[in-house]
Amino acid sequence: MTTATTTETTETTNPPRTFKDSKGREWDLKLTLGKAKRIDASDFSEITDFEFTVLEPKREFFAHILEDPNLCFAIAWVIILDQVKDKMGIDLDEEGLSDEQREERQAKAEWDFVDSLDGDAMLKGREALMGAFSDFFPEIRTVLSTLMVRWKTAYQRMGNKLKGLGPEIDNMIEAEMEKGLTDLMNRLKTETGTDKKGAND
Repeated sequence: MTTATTTETTETTNPPRTFKDSKGREWDLKLTLGKAKRIDASDFSEITDFEFTVLEPKREFFAHILEDPNLCFAIAWVIILDQVKDKMGIDLDEEGLSDEQREERQAKAEWDFVDSLDGDAMLKGREALMGAFSDFFPEIRTVLSTLMVRWKTAYQRMGNKLKGLGPEIDNMIEAEMEKGLTDLMNRLKTETGTDKKGAND
């Protein structure tokens, strides 16, 4: 009698490394050694006091960027700087620009990018950045994948809770609108009564 032995293998699917913003532009967050060094050399003190290094990351770093969209997409912005000319038509490295002109172009491009990040784009962007880190740190790919799954689960739970509060929120808004309308009508009545009294006098 022959017993067949089946070996199950679990294949880890690499998370996406690209995402589209609300304007339909696709951004590739592929991380290289050069870009990692550029991130570490960047100043993020205006948006966070969290200290980190991409080249020698601690585990809390990955959790932090998922929870902090400002830092997450500031890092993404550093990665995609070389794609700005192609995707936005803004040449940040044009020769002959003064420092002021270069800063103006950078600010314009950065705002264009930030303004294109709606809810769906931010969710996909987080996934893409974690995908880029998974490619760059293959030795911790499983850890990052688990972290992303847990974060998405928590994110979805929060969304479901907010959906459950929908009727309650609607009632609160309706009550506030009715109160505001009542206050306005009472004020108008008072002012109208005062005007009439003054006219009669």
